[in-house]
Amino acid sequence: MGRTQEETVTELTRPRCLRNERGLLYTSAAIALLAAGMLVSCVENISLNPLPADEGVIPTYVVVTVDSADWPTDPIDIKHTLVQGDTLALDVEYSGGCRVHLYAFVVSGSFMESDPVQTVALLSHDQNDDECEAIVQDSLRTDLSALKAEYQKSYQTETGEILIHIDGAWAVRYVFQ
Repeated sequence: MGRTQEETVTELTRPRCLRNERGLLYTSAAIALLAAGMLVSCVENISLNPLPADEGVIPTYVVVTVDSADWPTDPIDIKHTLVQGDTLALDVEYSGGCRVHLYAFVVSGSFMESDPVQTVALLSHDQNDDECEAIVQDSLRTDLSALKAEYQKSYQTETGEILIHIDGAWAVRYVFQ
């Protein structure tokens, strides 16, 4: 069962911070608090920014609401997606080649009630003012286990299925046992 409005507000006032696969802290309430002009912290200050891919691995941020106005959205084409276990693989293409590009996978922890439940996500891309025009192909990976943990907490079950809509163009099925 999903959370009530009161439980969501309580969650926003009491950020729960976890670490993703790269050791970066995140919180499901971070974007809402940042939008309100508040610094999000839990023992350590956190930074919700796109980062360079570390051997193709990009950070995953679970937020309350995915708003593209909050994240860099330079052009990037997703060519292929594949979920294996808790890892989402994305084959992408973009123009550039002269600068390091930054990425983040931003996914909503607020689920739309359906069978299976659905959520929205954004592949944030910052081209870092790269003016080169080469066509660059890249393979990115991101860990979905924080999304799984949010689902397990919300629905009080260990197994589940989530349909993730990425950038309004792709839908991937994430099933976990």
